[in-house]
Amino acid sequence: MPNNNPFMPGNAMTPVNPPMPGAPMTGSPSENFEVDLTDVQDNFKIPDGSYRVKCVDVTQNVSKSGNPMFEWTFEVCEGAHKGFQSKVFTAITPAAMWKVAETVQALGVGQTGSVVKFKRSDVINKECGAVFAESEYNGNVRSQISRVISLKELEESKV
Repeated sequence: MPNNNPFMPGNAMTPVNPPMPGAPMTGSPSENFEVDLTDVQDNFKIPDGSYRVKCVDVTQNVSKSGNPMFEWTFEVCEGAHKGFQSKVFTAITPAAMWKVAETVQALGVGQTGSVVKFKRSDVINKECGAVFAESEYNGNVRSQISRVISLKELEESKV
């Protein structure tokens, strides 16, 4: 695997002795740093609303409370916020199965009232809609998927 760390010599992106980022500053080079972030946008927020997204990853995991869950990663796939990613956590518990059903139905890989079997490859790059809303996590405001919807629901919401 190539070394893509721009601060490490000999990686695929920089020469063996790359210059340090930012403009030179007075004082010891190990104590003072400067990086221009004027064109960097907030990576945690997009305007509330419905977006076309695709599933870019799904894994099985265990929640903090010890319940099995699916961890879905969705990415906005068009418009000004293309590339923005957000996760959806669906616990496999009786009280939370509605969220699992919402997600697999939106992706078109299952319906309520049946046993649903799918492979990771069945959902990766599969498109659906997502409703984003602002939420707070650890004191930080960020955009989060509040609902996963079908493409049909997404189109109907835009009318």
